[in-house]
Amino acid sequence: MQLSSLRSHAIPFGPAAAAPVQAAPASMAIPAATGAKPATPPMPTTRITVPSGIEDALTGAVERGTREATDWIAANPTGTIEQLQAFVMERIGTPPTGAAFAADHAAVREAVAARTPAQDETAVWIDEHGLFPPWKATIDSYVAKVGTGQARAGLALLKRANDVTGLLTFPIKEHYMRDRPFKAHADTPLVAGITHIRNGSFPSGHSSLAFAHSVVLGSLLPEQATDTRAIAGQLAYARTYAAAHYPSDIVAGAFVGAVAATFAAARPDAELPERPRR
Repeated sequence: MQLSSLRSHAIPFGPAAAAPVQAAPASMAIPAATGAKPATPPMPTTRITVPSGIEDALTGAVERGTREATDWIAANPTGTIEQLQAFVMERIGTPPTGAAFAADHAAVREAVAARTPAQDETAVWIDEHGLFPPWKATIDSYVAKVGTGQARAGLALLKRANDVTGLLTFPIKEHYMRDRPFKAHADTPLVAGITHIRNGSFPSGHSSLAFAHSVVLGSLLPEQATDTRAIAGQLAYARTYAAAHYPSDIVAGAFVGAVAATFAAARPDAELPERPRR
């Protein structure tokens, strides 16, 4: 199936009939391989417990992002990425202040108090490797189910969602330049070994990319949609656990990721400007 046929759908297509099992071609890796690199160590087996309230907020943000993006696209069928950026900026609002900010800080304190060495190890792995390696098994399952022909179109959508996510996330980060919890509060120290802490805290880039990937892969493999949502929640909450992000940062990221995935699928014709590297 070609992406050009997917305009009328928010997240447009699922798996076709089962095909002979085959591994994902190296050329379809996300991101594409560029020379020999050290093998990624496996993700630690210990998972970080995501509080139910934050898990519910992440789920709600994804559902709202998908719904509102679908409505926006219907009303703006030729809308540009710049117009979508303005829409997202308006819809996620500003970083919390007052009592909401105090609650944000309290949630990070609770995460810090619940730390264990094993969970710290997981948080550090996610900081270093959490953008793409966690999805390898899901991608392999998708390729095995539909075959390389259809899988190339699906993984092209995944790559496009990744690109749109960056274009939506970083302008907002740079606009607000919110201090990260570990910088703003002495009682929420950063987990030792965390290094990916550039730019502002709001919204979380790890979270926006995690949920963009989750939405796309959950649409390609509906039977794994619950699992992909759980993976994204783990990747996102690890950032709050590490004191790199407030809960409001990761919830805003979930909204951005859902919008990005929806736009990427519905508007394969939209021109995407190149995002400056920093």
